[in-house]
Amino acid sequence: MGIFQKGLNAIKQIRRTITDGRIPLIPSYFVGQPLWQDWNSKKAIKDGMETSTWVYACVKKRAENIASVPWIVEKQTSDNEWERVEDHELENLIANPSPNFASHINGKDMMKLLVYYLDLTGNNIWHKNIVDGKIKELWPLRPDRIQVIPADLRATGELIDYYKYRIGGEVFYLEPETIAHFMYVNPSDLYWGLSPLKAGSHIIDTDIAAMEWNKYAMDNRAASDGILSFKEPLTEKQFNETKEQLREQKQGPKNAHDIWLIGGDAQFAELSKSAQEMDFVESRKANMREICSLFNMDPLVLGAPDPASRANKKEAYKDFWENSLLPTLDALQESFNNTLTPHWDNSGNLRLRYDISNVAALQQNLNDKVVVADKLYRMGIPLDQINDRLELGFEDLPSQTRLQQVSQRVIVEEEEEKSQFNKETIDSEFGKDIAGLNPVYLGDPKNYRYWKSMDKQKQSFEKLVEEEIIKVFEDEQERVSKFIENNPNITSLANFIDDEITRDWEDILSAIYNQVITHFAEREIETLVEEVENKGLKTFKTKDFELNRSFVQTFISKHALNQAQNITNATKTKLTRVLREGIADELGSNEIARNMRDVYDHWENPEELDVSRANKIARTEVHSSSQYGHFAGAKQAEEELDIRQTKTWLDSGDDRVRESHEEVHGETIGLDDYYNNGLLYPGDPDGEAREIINCRCTEKHDIVEVN
Repeated sequence: MGIFQKGLNAIKQIRRTITDGRIPLIPSYFVGQPLWQDWNSKKAIKDGMETSTWVYACVKKRAENIASVPWIVEKQTSDNEWERVEDHELENLIANPSPNFASHINGKDMMKLLVYYLDLTGNNIWHKNIVDGKIKELWPLRPDRIQVIPADLRATGELIDYYKYRIGGEVFYLEPETIAHFMYVNPSDLYWGLSPLKAGSHIIDTDIAAMEWNKYAMDNRAASDGILSFKEPLTEKQFNETKEQLREQKQGPKNAHDIWLIGGDAQFAELSKSAQEMDFVESRKANMREICSLFNMDPLVLGAPDPASRANKKEAYKDFWENSLLPTLDALQESFNNTLTPHWDNSGNLRLRYDISNVAALQQNLNDKVVVADKLYRMGIPLDQINDRLELGFEDLPSQTRLQQVSQRVIVEEEEEKSQFNKETIDSEFGKDIAGLNPVYLGDPKNYRYWKSMDKQKQSFEKLVEEEIIKVFEDEQERVSKFIENNPNITSLANFIDDEITRDWEDILSAIYNQVITHFAEREIETLVEEVENKGLKTFKTKDFELNRSFVQTFISKHALNQAQNITNATKTKLTRVLREGIADELGSNEIARNMRDVYDHWENPEELDVSRANKIARTEVHSSSQYGHFAGAKQAEEELDIRQTKTWLDSGDDRVRESHEEVHGETIGLDDYYNNGLLYPGDPDGEAREIINCRCTEKHDIVEVN
């Protein structure tokens, strides 16, 4: 075998060895040795931040804004939703990283230092004081005192062997598990980040040189104004005396461009200067723009003058958050969840998340999205799709989306009925139901049809709402059963229902109210606009129903909470009775839990001839919210169309109508007046329960004056 063949076989063997397993990321002679850096925080602060006003302003602005953003802890539920965990240890740690030294360094200080070190050096190091697996304290370490000691990746499976920390004359060897290392990506080094300041070091040097030039020019007039010449040669003594005399008269800002007084036979010739030599301000502006670009910032954010409108500055702040701060926060969030969160939960079901809901600069961006979302919603696009497409960040509301689809279906059916509607259909429909009707309807089939139309729309919603309430009961059944199996205690059960179950009901009722109110309000606005136009009057296109009006939102929040408490109080009464009986009968926790599941089964699917609790809740809540929406739509139309209306109570006209509602059937009053039974409108939740539950009445609005 020749020498060349032997060499080729050796190379092949090396290739096989290298490709067998992990590939080394650094030369083997660097393993176990400190990686030295030519850029550190001391150099960055001295050569950059302390000498360049633009660097100082950029880094300070970024640090203060990022430090103003709060962090919250969330856990993932069984439905793959994220919910807030109040007062979690990790959240408290970020807010107060060193509890015993809070007056010296708090959470905002830590965040500011983090941004300062990242922007100046490309790296930030936190030391984790770990006790029993959890982090008790976090301390910032200066990056210039840290050295990374690489590990043998192929032998150990680890990137870093340890961190070497020098302070004074002491050296500490820190395990990688105790270090949280945040860094900007460095294409030439996997172990140490690249500072934006280093990338822009030349332009920063140029800016510093420009300031020094201007300083010397002010002090010494370094840029010559002209040449002073004498007819006769000067001796060395005469030259020095003349130069000293010139210096005394010219040096310093008070003598700038003053007249020179010199004896002897001398002549002065002025020298012209180029625009480049005189344009110090423009040069600094150019430097400022380049330095700001290192940090993805518009100079307007730093207060640079802008000849255009104030709107430019608002847009600059919005851009500053979207293109400079949010990417940094995203990177920090990912790093926090990789290095801090696993000390409490390494399953991925816990996360630390930044909260920018109160950032003023981003509110307009949210407002713009809301406008687009509203338009898409009115086109029939499901809410969950709008939420995903516009990245609004709201929790999924599948029930809200299905309710919206019901609303769209009802509208289509209503339009089809209108196109086929005539006097014969009224009489035909009326004739089928005439037996047993309230005598008031006998001469008024139109009002009967009006009630019938409203009732049909309500039934469409009731069916779906009942399905959603059954799902709530099913989920509640599992949670309560598991709770009882582990803790068969009456007080604990009552607290669990109050704290956990009530909130779920409040959420689902708010979703129901939002959709049902909007549907019935917009139908009523359209009806009243059509009635005005039928009187031969032109109307401006009325606005869509404003769900965000304060009095509407007050109704939703108030009654969602009240009804949620009413529902859960009834649940609590029944379940605590089952628990008390089970304890008295000496049943085990599993048997008691089974008895509670039977209760829920009955609420969801009762025995024959009985109405389910889910159905009763659905009918009551849909009726109440639909009648409120009907009333609120009339109120909005009254304001926008400048009309005056009356309202008339209409009952269902059958033998199931309660006496107090029969008495007010046909009663016509002003829109803001109360009926004789004490209600503002049918289903008014502020009325007595006996006037509301199982009510099927409605009211009809009539225009009596158009201004």
